[in-house]
Amino acid sequence: MCGPQLVCTTLGWCHEYPANRVPYVIDMWANGPDDLWVAGGPITHWDGARWESLPLPESIVAQSIFGFATDDVWAVGSAKVAHFDGFEWKVVAPAPGIIPSNGGFAAVHGLGPNDLWFSASPNVVARRFNGNWSSVRVGTGTVPIDYLFSPTILALSPTDVWAGSYHLTSAGWVTYPQPGGAGPYELWASSATNIWAAPNSSGPVWHWDGGGSWTEMPGINAVTSVAGTGADDVWFVTNLRSIARYDGSQFTTRPVPLPGVQSLTSIAAPERERPVLGTNTGSVLRVERDGGITQLTSGELLSPILDMWWNGNAGAAVGADFYLTFDGAHWISAPLPPTTGVLRAVAGTSASLVYVGALVPPNGGELLRWDGTTWTAELLSSPVNAIWAAAANDVWVFSTLEFRHWDGTTWTTFSPPAPRVVVDVAASGSNLLALTSGSVLTWDGSSWTEAPLGMQTTGLQNISVWSASDVWAAGNNSLFHFDGASWLDLGTPNARVSGVVAIAPSEAWVVTEGPLYLWKLNPFSLTEVETGLSGGFQRVEISNGQVRMLRAGAIIKPP
Repeated sequence: MCGPQLVCTTLGWCHEYPANRVPYVIDMWANGPDDLWVAGGPITHWDGARWESLPLPESIVAQSIFGFATDDVWAVGSAKVAHFDGFEWKVVAPAPGIIPSNGGFAAVHGLGPNDLWFSASPNVVARRFNGNWSSVRVGTGTVPIDYLFSPTILALSPTDVWAGSYHLTSAGWVTYPQPGGAGPYELWASSATNIWAAPNSSGPVWHWDGGGSWTEMPGINAVTSVAGTGADDVWFVTNLRSIARYDGSQFTTRPVPLPGVQSLTSIAAPERERPVLGTNTGSVLRVERDGGITQLTSGELLSPILDMWWNGNAGAAVGADFYLTFDGAHWISAPLPPTTGVLRAVAGTSASLVYVGALVPPNGGELLRWDGTTWTAELLSSPVNAIWAAAANDVWVFSTLEFRHWDGTTWTTFSPPAPRVVVDVAASGSNLLALTSGSVLTWDGSSWTEAPLGMQTTGLQNISVWSASDVWAAGNNSLFHFDGASWLDLGTPNARVSGVVAIAPSEAWVVTEGPLYLWKLNPFSLTEVETGLSGGFQRVEISNGQVRMLRAGAIIKPP
């Protein structure tokens, strides 16, 4: 790979950080080294050069994925089945009664484009043959699916199908449970007499040679996924952050150290001796033939981004326990500032002037300053909640008990109208607007005044200014607009509002935990904006007309 590769939807919305990111990896299917499909939220596809997000319709979260070609891929999640035809995903509705009303699809496998097999709960095997659906209930259904009828299916022929520990033969369905009564979590086979079972997180690996029972294979435990290219090239990943290869006679095991990763969750084998691994944090790794590991994606942050700033050439972002920098083209994970506190706020003017604020437990604060070479720190009496930096001689630091201003020479302290937690700051002409949970504080050049928003609310987190008479504030299912005279409660769409950004006169994007909306005033209209993402936006920021969305520890750049 030559530099970061952006994961972009077909509509041009890209993960700017992590630049090559997929969500939690649940399952993978590989049609070759340049045709890898990852399930875990939206489906993500690797074509050998770049990642592309291909979200499933109707908010389906895929649990299993399998296919026959780039234009013939199947995914299942909940009670729905989806098919990708090379252009788009479409829901393929099963016939009524195929699975119980309280059931759901768990896994998909197939013998060909016209012969698909599905495992479903509770204890149902479904088949789609030449477009026609049928199903059969296997087992008693008295044992939970996770233990008896695990979410896996393996079709070897029309009369040789495995669904967990149940086996379809020419004589019908029989069961071959592993010792202890548990069914396998995942199955892979090179032939009908060479089947491997992954037990999912505990216990040994089991092997089927056609002799009528499973055989324990010593030497590897806690396997979460299995895949291979042949009887002498079988790969396993474990929740102990290790991988193993079986060469036909013995296992070779080695660790896969990766910071922040708790477990390896999935494996695919697109080519011999070069498997691809998926992790619980969204990293996708490729094992090279020389033993090295290539990181195809950078994974996902384990905690949300709390604050960020950027301009055309520099920027920074913080979470409670991480620090990112922006070099004008890419967001990059950087060493944490030297503090014992929890990072909460950041602002700057250039790569050589950045301020970071922190909470120092239990109730103290800390302000850190980066001059391009070193960090300096100052302890404060209360947590730093927000920072605004307009220039090197115009910096505001908002802590709970005091507001401080730097004029390039000295710090001046101001008392807030009342103890307030400032969550976001924006400029309105020559004034400065500081948003709290239920009010807006205005700096007019000499003093701070408070304007309540007109109702009891908490959890606001975004303020955005188009002009002095066109200001928006949002968060926690609340949306307000200021017309130059008063604040108006606008109500909300049918989704929990998390942020707002003004994009034109009397127009704003309203981000929610679900869709993104375009909200217009005069005349009023509310339109859902298609992004190709499954929603879940947590905040939105704007700088120099450039918008960034924050979502699940990622920075999203609109087209």
